[in-house]
Amino acid sequence: MTTKFMMMMTTNLLLLLMMMMMMMHATSPHVGVADAFFQGWGRDTSSTDINSRSAGRAVPPPNPAGASSWPAKGENDVYFAHISDFGVNNRNQRKVAKVLGAAAHHYNISAVVTGGDNFYPDGVASLRDPRFRACFEEQYSDTDALFVPWWPSLGDHDVCGNVQAQIDYSKNSERWDMPAPYYMRTLQAGKGGKVVVALLILETSSLEAHFAPEDQDIENRRFQYKMDKQVTSKEAGARQLAWIKSQASEARRNGAEWIVAVGHKPAITAANRQWRGDGATRELGGRMWYAEAVLVNGRLHDALVDAGVDVMLAGHDHSLQHLESPKSGFTTIISGAAGYGASQRSALNIDPEHESYVYAADLDDGDGGFAIYGVGDDGLFKVMFFDEEGRLLWRATLNRKCSRDEAPPIRHYRCVGERTA
Repeated sequence: MTTKFMMMMTTNLLLLLMMMMMMMHATSPHVGVADAFFQGWGRDTSSTDINSRSAGRAVPPPNPAGASSWPAKGENDVYFAHISDFGVNNRNQRKVAKVLGAAAHHYNISAVVTGGDNFYPDGVASLRDPRFRACFEEQYSDTDALFVPWWPSLGDHDVCGNVQAQIDYSKNSERWDMPAPYYMRTLQAGKGGKVVVALLILETSSLEAHFAPEDQDIENRRFQYKMDKQVTSKEAGARQLAWIKSQASEARRNGAEWIVAVGHKPAITAANRQWRGDGATRELGGRMWYAEAVLVNGRLHDALVDAGVDVMLAGHDHSLQHLESPKSGFTTIISGAAGYGASQRSALNIDPEHESYVYAADLDDGDGGFAIYGVGDDGLFKVMFFDEEGRLLWRATLNRKCSRDEAPPIRHYRCVGERTA
């Protein structure tokens, strides 16, 4: 074989390769040629624009078997999704993500909020951590419906890693939007966008530290030894609490119909994780790390109510729960099974006799699910729980227009709920 012939063959092969790369680029306009070429070769492209690799998908995701029971979308309603405890890159996360994509398409969601634990086991190490790709980009790229703003909060696993990297990732992503450890976003619903929902995205580990009565309670809490102290300190919690009061007050003055807190550890829970260690709890009387118990069962609830917050959307407990305090009218929705999977009910010890209990999904160990919320012209806050098979498990409607001081017990006037599966 002559040298001239070998050169011709090499040139032809290079031309063919270039044409293939150009065709790939043309069919995926948001991906660079180099990224298209290296995709699937293990190259870490998390610091480049890989976020819209699947954007432009012409065919909507197939509806799961349970989709026939899904309520129709309201004409002027705005919907958003809520997942937590998801960043594990396992089979359960993929199953939930697939159904989430179908529901997101059905309801044409405007955003996704997360209740933290975005990346297990210890957050991310840097801006180039492959978890951004494995636990986020590749999980939620099957449908255009999930290419909406994502407003993440930080969980206790996240703050064990590089928090600044999760914040800085917002510059690399067209949908991941986390400008700070805590921040505010708004949604406008109803005809002409007249119904405003203010979302306060919180960082609950610092609030936990702020509410702990003794420094020793903070030192004894889970993961304290590897948490980012600048983000999770008692002082950071005090600054955040002042910010919550200020932002909630301003939102209400500006006409917000709903003020919703989004964070990791819930203000109310019917789950009593007895394996957590000794500590007094105000409502549950269970055994937890003391700082967490104070946060979960007392002072966070009181602080949010005092600030005028209507609802908290949370994670941490690997379950789907709807809870409403008969004392204050405060609602907490827990959607914490989008990847790590539900914990056994025996491990969570969910107590249906808990005074704030309204509903908890009967999920088996390892099952998953998520929540979708809708707000429309009537100003009502609609709640829906779905499992990983697409079955609608629970639907409820919240009304914040009732007087908290004069109304009868909360589950009789604020929440109208219906178990659907």
